Amino acid sequence: MGKNRDDRAESWRRYLEDSAQRLSEMDRLLSALQGDRASRKGLEEIQAGFHDFAGSGALYALPEVSALGGEGEYMCYTVALSDRPPTDEELEEIAGLVRRLRVIFQGVMDTQAAAPSRFQVRSIPLLLLVAPSTPESAALSDFMTKRGLQVDRAENAAAGLQKARASLPDMAAVAVSLPDGSGYDFVRRFREIEGERAIPVVLLGAPELFHDKVEAIVCGADGFLPPPVDPGSLFRKFRTLLGRRRASAARILAVEDDPHQAEFLERTLSQGGYQARVLTDPMAFEKELHAFRPDLVLMDVLLPGVSGYDLVRYLRQEEGFSAVPVVFLTTEGRRKAQIKGAEAGGDDYLIKPVTPEDLLTTVRSRLIRYRSLQEMMDHDELTGLLAHTPFLQQARLCLSRFSRRQIPYAMVLVEVDPPKSLPFPPPRVQAALLEGLARYLQRKVRQTDIMGRYGENLLAIVLEHLTPGDAVKLLERLLWEYSQIEWPVEELKLRTTFTAGAAMAHPSMKTLKAWLDAASSALETARKQGGGRVALAPPP
Repeated sequence: MGKNRDDRAESWRRYLEDSAQRLSEMDRLLSALQGDRASRKGLEEIQAGFHDFAGSGALYALPEVSALGGEGEYMCYTVALSDRPPTDEELEEIAGLVRRLRVIFQGVMDTQAAAPSRFQVRSIPLLLLVAPSTPESAALSDFMTKRGLQVDRAENAAAGLQKARASLPDMAAVAVSLPDGSGYDFVRRFREIEGERAIPVVLLGAPELFHDKVEAIVCGADGFLPPPVDPGSLFRKFRTLLGRRRASAARILAVEDDPHQAEFLERTLSQGGYQARVLTDPMAFEKELHAFRPDLVLMDVLLPGVSGYDLVRYLRQEEGFSAVPVVFLTTEGRRKAQIKGAEAGGDDYLIKPVTPEDLLTTVRSRLIRYRSLQEMMDHDELTGLLAHTPFLQQARLCLSRFSRRQIPYAMVLVEVDPPKSLPFPPPRVQAALLEGLARYLQRKVRQTDIMGRYGENLLAIVLEHLTPGDAVKLLERLLWEYSQIEWPVEELKLRTTFTAGAAMAHPSMKTLKAWLDAASSALETARKQGGGRVALAPPP
């Protein structure tokens, strides 16, 4: 998030320049209106100028600009509604509002100071290490430097906070015990400086007590490592946190025709860690929807040629988008906007001018709820793996990647064998064994591999970048380890095995069904051989 903040100064400069041009154009329109009072177009263009100021002022920390813009927009609208030419008094009042806007912008340009930015764009990630000077912290710093990170060290909380205020890091590691306070307090104050929680922070040396683990979460830390802190574990922790943040970056599609508000939305959302795309032409909504496939839509209400409400009604009819959250952006009255938005299928609404905090809070809360629902629908309740349909979708993508780039993939179907001590286990025991097998395999396979529940007693795995021989060796190794485990089920302790059939992706497999059929045939071969073994389908 921090590296994008340098763009704000450039956006601010462009906003001031565009506003000066807009005010000059409004002066010209007012002069023309003096000579042709009956010109409805001139009044409408002046009203549009006030409308833009009403929406954009607060976005750039100028609420007085929004207030004057709203006042001018209402006055022009009232004159137009009366269906008569504006009077001298009305034109003078409109001109007075334009002059007051110019005074505000001139004052801003006269007093604006070019303050250095705390946020820097770095080619090498920066780690802020806040810990007392000890051989352990020195070794930690040396380890991270050798792994390609910049390390900025601070021996106490005060020095660490001073460094954070000067330039926010890309990640931070903080000792729980500091000479001038606790690491918990440091993290709280660090989050206040940051303004928006986006930088991974890990506490070092956190005790094993549950209370301290809770305190680490409450203060705003993303993780903690108990003593003694292993540098490799810390490096892997940061890699996981950063990877998870990149993987979870939601796609936000904003439909907004005003250029300044469009720029504000794109900048704020990007700095919030989202993939943001702004659509200024509502007529291209259908094409952009299917190309970008957003996780959330921000929809302006007043758009050229179409209503935002109508676009959302269309969205709700499109397969695959019926549950995507929609937040309306509107200047209408709150109650009216709420009713219209709900009728059109919206989930929330924000009244312009919108602050960055309100925007990000609303987007985040709606995405959390949406992703929770998606998680429930996409994952099997018993095993926690992908459900049948989501697994097939992921497997189909793997087969497509194989056809394009010849990446080797193995489709594996796995079923739990009945324990020898209990050859006909009741359903609840069979379910417990399947759940245990799923947990075991999740710990053993890589994060790049895909796992799902394929049937009542059947799991499916797609293994990536393995040769046929390596895939069989891996499965046989897992089978042996799994057979040594005692599973506590109710009052029993059971040992069992699994049977697996594997099939490599092949150019002759044009459909996912062909790939799954090959794996099923291999599984049937392993069953006929007595189970508790692995079979590989021969090449087609």
